Amino acid sequence: MTSFPTLVPTPASEAAAPYDAPGADGTALLSVPRSGGQLLLLTGIERGIGSSGLWLDRGQPGDVRLVRLRVVGDRVLLVQDNKHFTVVSDDPAAVQAGDDSFARSVLWSAPVVEHRGDGSVVVDAASLATSDLLAVSARLARAQQGDLRLDASRSFLVSATTGPGGPTSQSRSADGSTSSGTTTGDDRPRTPGSVELSAVLTFAGRGTGALLAQVSPDPDVVSITQRVSLVPLPEGFAPRTFHPGAGGYGKGFADHALPGGRSVDVRLQPRFRLDKTTPGTAPSTVHEPIVFHVDPAIPEPYRSAVIEGGSWWAEGFEAAGFVDAYRVELRAADVDPFAARTSSLWWVHRTNRGWSQGAALTDPRTGEILSGRVRLGSQRIHQLTLVAEALLAPYGHVDEARRLAAVEELVLARLRQLAAHEIGHALGFMHNYASHQHPQASVMDYPHPQVRLGADGEIDLSDAYPVGLGPWDVFAVRHAYQDFAPGEEVAGLQALRREAAEAGLVYLTDDDGHHAEAASPDAVPWVHGADPVASLESLLQVRAKALRDFSPGVLAPDRQAGEIEERLVPLYLLHRYQVPAVARLLGGVEYAYTLAGEEATGNRVVSGAEQRRALSVLTDLLSPQVLALPSSVLRTVVPPAIRYERTTEYLTPRRGIVFDPFTAVGAGAGIVAEQLFAPGRLNRVAWQAAEDAASAVGSRGATGPAEASEGGSQRALAAGSADRVPTVSEIVATVLDAVWDAPGTGDALSEAVRQQAAWTVLQHLVATLTGGGLHPAVAASVATSLADAAGRLDERLDATSGAAALGATSDPSVSSAESVLPAPSAASGRRADRRTDRGWDHLVRTARLAASDPSAVDLGPLPVIPPGAPI
Repeated sequence: MTSFPTLVPTPASEAAAPYDAPGADGTALLSVPRSGGQLLLLTGIERGIGSSGLWLDRGQPGDVRLVRLRVVGDRVLLVQDNKHFTVVSDDPAAVQAGDDSFARSVLWSAPVVEHRGDGSVVVDAASLATSDLLAVSARLARAQQGDLRLDASRSFLVSATTGPGGPTSQSRSADGSTSSGTTTGDDRPRTPGSVELSAVLTFAGRGTGALLAQVSPDPDVVSITQRVSLVPLPEGFAPRTFHPGAGGYGKGFADHALPGGRSVDVRLQPRFRLDKTTPGTAPSTVHEPIVFHVDPAIPEPYRSAVIEGGSWWAEGFEAAGFVDAYRVELRAADVDPFAARTSSLWWVHRTNRGWSQGAALTDPRTGEILSGRVRLGSQRIHQLTLVAEALLAPYGHVDEARRLAAVEELVLARLRQLAAHEIGHALGFMHNYASHQHPQASVMDYPHPQVRLGADGEIDLSDAYPVGLGPWDVFAVRHAYQDFAPGEEVAGLQALRREAAEAGLVYLTDDDGHHAEAASPDAVPWVHGADPVASLESLLQVRAKALRDFSPGVLAPDRQAGEIEERLVPLYLLHRYQVPAVARLLGGVEYAYTLAGEEATGNRVVSGAEQRRALSVLTDLLSPQVLALPSSVLRTVVPPAIRYERTTEYLTPRRGIVFDPFTAVGAGAGIVAEQLFAPGRLNRVAWQAAEDAASAVGSRGATGPAEASEGGSQRALAAGSADRVPTVSEIVATVLDAVWDAPGTGDALSEAVRQQAAWTVLQHLVATLTGGGLHPAVAASVATSLADAAGRLDERLDATSGAAALGATSDPSVSSAESVLPAPSAASGRRADRRTDRGWDHLVRTARLAASDPSAVDLGPLPVIPPGAPI
């Protein structure tokens, strides 16, 4: 076992239990073997800053570092080894060559206090504990919160103690078996206990940022409490190779000792050590179960919901053959939640809501999870409550008690799911944004509440969130943790993956799901159902019902009336996450994560019919019928009272302090336009349409190579275009023609909504043209289509009466594909001559300028859309 530094007792520390105090002079003396040796350095935050925008929360962990203590003359150095590039070999020369090839970092140095007879030395580690190992100063600077530097005179050691040691019994046999344990009984060897140091760090200077001003008594002086843990290297752990389609994190390094011709990349599946009391593949209890300790600060009934939801993972471990191997329980008073081998769940308060997080502290050499770190944001309760209140308007209703109970149950159901989700990350699992297609969604998905209209026409929240693990979660646990007989791990894992594929358990994760330009129609966070179009229509029905019923009853009678607006915003934008689900069909590409030798490699383009259906549905969302707010709602909303300020959860008005319907319409149109005109999507559509056209032309043999161009394909395929992938020109023309001459009642309010939507769409189109993300040929198609649409609008403005005159085109160059675009309704013809409204004239001129020189057009910033997620 590797020699490891230990704390040198002092009179002060010997008297304190269970947490040792530092020496009377503020020291933490470490006995360091002369040979040094590797160890793990863990850091974390005990007392945070309290701003969701700074990511410096209570309970937040830092990186796990592979380090070594070196005695050089009269100094002790803490050197961070390069965990990303290494050489794993029994050949000392090869190892030395690897060590010398890549940089190291000297993190800390201190003078030797005492040389001992056994060759060890004593060093004071207090200055290590008070080092800025979390890079707080740099983080604050990057967040534009000012220039604050660590002030050593106001930083000090708080405690120094020894944490529990870890087991060393799991091993890999010579034949490659991953049977969990090699010993039984209670006499298993253990590593020495970790050294746990806690210190207050003070940063001083000029705190100029608004976020610091909100949370710090003095933004020029900010103090946090840092935990530093020195952990012996865990021994005897059996790593498991990462598979890209199995739902785990791919932790690893580059091993330059691997034979030539092979990739040097080593990727491992993070997982906890589970040593069976009866080694083998049969179900068995374990020596040390995985236990997550829940913060007693969580109030009831939310605490019970967190423990219940977190406990769902026991089902997965049972399925993997581990009996009573996983528990979630209330943290006892004598448990140090920050100790290196303690898995903890914290209840974190911030100035405003933010993301909850789960993380695993992992040995970078092997993928062994030492402990889990989970933080749940307490403000999630407020956000969930206001969304449910907006949907049900319970206060003052004849059915108030039942509706308030439904609000509370939605919050509890979400907290159960949230606890399971974040603990899932700490167990080694990534998001699965494709699980809405499974028989039951994974807890590792981002769930949207499944709200619907009941048979009585009322909004029903009874099945808002599923209960328990989904089949994907059980598979993920089995793939990461299940034991196999000697020599059978590879085949056993392949069998598990085949079983999952046959059950339709699709897996796609973060890079596939978050960006507006994401390509996969399967990976959509916060999605409302498996069929994107049907789910959107269902959600719009719920939204319309809730907007009709919107009243002061959405807010408790003792709350400030200005908070009604805070409930209106998420209701008005209720469909915001279903929009990308539909938009992913445009330019969509289906694919899966596999190895090259496995089935299901390659990709498939979403069919032209599906893409056209998506385009039609998205265009409808830009109509006044969807974007306009009922007058009853506008009469209900009042501005926040004095001392109550709008937050980022509100829309930003341009009408003084009162609610601004123009801003609302801009946000509603913006959530659609940003998806439709995402550069990556348009680039994909352009290529897909060209491929589609070439395929059709080739099969007919009726046209020459010139018609492989976008315009040529439109002319060649006009008669059968319903099944063809729409071109970029068609997408732009369809959207602009619909928004710039949308069906409507012809009243002034609808016209105001229409114009606001028209300018918002133009803003997004200009942003796309100037953003640099389009290929030049695609940008040319967009600009040409913009100019053509402006010409058609100008012609309609020239017509003084008659729907036919407003809808007709006299330009012989307009293709037949363009002529089948939606025509204006008769209501458009009944409107007065729009030359009397100079706003449309100005839009035509601006659009033409944008088409010729988009950089010359300044339409101001894009509409600010409040941050709906997390929900």
